[in-house]
Amino acid sequence: MVNHEVESYYHQEKKERFVAQRMVVKIGSSTITEGKTRVDTEFINDIARQASILFHAGVKIVIVSSGAVDTGNILIRQSGKDSQNKKKAALFGQSELTAQWVTAFGGLKVIAGVHLVSEDELEKAKELLTDEIMSVGVLVINGYDAVNDDSEEERRNMITADNDKLAAFVSRSINADTSLFLTDVDGVLDEKGSVIPFVDRLEDIEDVIIEKGSGGTGGMWGKCIDAKHLAREGQRSIIANGKTSNVLLRIARGENLGTRFGKGWMIY
Repeated sequence: MVNHEVESYYHQEKKERFVAQRMVVKIGSSTITEGKTRVDTEFINDIARQASILFHAGVKIVIVSSGAVDTGNILIRQSGKDSQNKKKAALFGQSELTAQWVTAFGGLKVIAGVHLVSEDELEKAKELLTDEIMSVGVLVINGYDAVNDDSEEERRNMITADNDKLAAFVSRSINADTSLFLTDVDGVLDEKGSVIPFVDRLEDIEDVIIEKGSGGTGGMWGKCIDAKHLAREGQRSIIANGKTSNVLLRIARGENLGTRFGKGWMIY
């Protein structure tokens, strides 16, 4: 079924000009799976709606989507965390997640190209991240957990074992101007639970983040490090809540949401 908002936008002769023109959106597992309880189809549909509007306006957009393992665990009703269970969950979960994204973009006059990236394919993946390909549709990328090395020591150094790192890799590969890390909190939070709107020095927030802890592969501290590195390289780099209304569109317009990272010097 065609989304009439996107359909109307598609036919507009004069499209909105967004601040962001090359954008990478990374979505965390708990956001995709509603806290690991179910695949949040409504959320995926809404992100596809926003991404479609941006695409029709000429914005090059890549989505780095976590959630394969958690989706698989939900489907096959397992909770084991050992490497073999993770691979089994990823195998089934990725098929479901791919189907969700393809279905979500269906009827929006946008083709969704879903690509799984293993560690030894990173350089080849760069060849797909061209203007020509990104002009065809919205790319949805995920690290291929079903085939990645199962050694925890090896995984710590792998880009594709952590989708925050993969998103940073993609951002550099397409020379993005905006990188948006979507999670299930409103940004980096201080001791009182309030959003810190701007971070320049990571050492100023390290204690509160590590004390609170976080789930997922990279966790909030890992997101902050990747976001800060991208900011130093000249990008608008932001951590925000994926459930914020029209978050992609508002960030693409230049609105300040969540936590934005500055270009200042860093010790990490």
